[in-house]
Amino acid sequence: MTTDEEIFHGFVFDGKHYAKEKVEQATRAMQRSLTSTELRRVNDALLARLANAKEARRVMPKKEQLNDPDINTLVNTLVLVNQAWITHVIEQNVQSRPHLSSSSVGELYSTALTGRAGTVGGVMNAILKYDYAKRGVDAFTPYLTAAIRNALQQTPKEHKTYQRIYAGMQSMHGRDDDARGKGWVDRTVPRPEAAAINRELLEVVQSVIPRLPTAQQRDTAAWLFDRILATGELPMTREVAQRQQPPVSGERGRQIMEETVDSIRRQIEADYPQLAAEGINGWVEFKKAFTRTNLNTRRADPGNDRA
Repeated sequence: MTTDEEIFHGFVFDGKHYAKEKVEQATRAMQRSLTSTELRRVNDALLARLANAKEARRVMPKKEQLNDPDINTLVNTLVLVNQAWITHVIEQNVQSRPHLSSSSVGELYSTALTGRAGTVGGVMNAILKYDYAKRGVDAFTPYLTAAIRNALQQTPKEHKTYQRIYAGMQSMHGRDDDARGKGWVDRTVPRPEAAAINRELLEVVQSVIPRLPTAQQRDTAAWLFDRILATGELPMTREVAQRQQPPVSGERGRQIMEETVDSIRRQIEADYPQLAAEGINGWVEFKKAFTRTNLNTRRADPGNDRA
């Protein structure tokens, strides 16, 4: 009798065909025991097969591809094998986004997978659209995280309702007029939503740094985000200038910083079009922050301003 392990490995790595129910059963049985390294290998193999299946059916409208049995089985298997991570990200969202605090992880799971009623989105749609040929497997987990956050965003109606309910509530330090959230007590640190956004943005940025076009930009970007993680602030342009080998002028330091940030933006736009186009996960705030920085830098002495 064929075991779950044999079915799982045969389907994932050998391309063997089994009934969809058997693949699902085997995947559920195996996914709990996979290490992070093994999960990466499984994701890599499944994404490669999915890319080939989509290429073979490229004449088929994308909205119909999910109805294809082979593509549907591959997408479902990717969902099942990443179930632990999907659940973990949902839990993080429940903890950090006050409008989800009244919902359980189980209640939000179907929304995360397929999007809200009347929409086409969520994890399954994101997996179907994933460009494996361009991004490989390394960008998949941050991409999945972004898709989950996007699926769990408030609708305009929910946002208005949330503001109305909590607008009159008092925080420990006075009226909570900016809808910071009923659970956020320590106003000396960033609100949980902002912390989550910043953390996930840094993960995305760090994933694209190795693909920046020049060694100088890769080195500058890595140092820049190490500094942000350590201090919470952008370095000054004179620090950027002194960091170069050999050191350069303050003006050249400003130019290197702008070129590096522009390259980061372009790489994120290339690797995460969903993130860039839909403004999810703080991407809009990310762009605005650097835009303000560049404007301030141009208006002030580049040797004394923040990069």
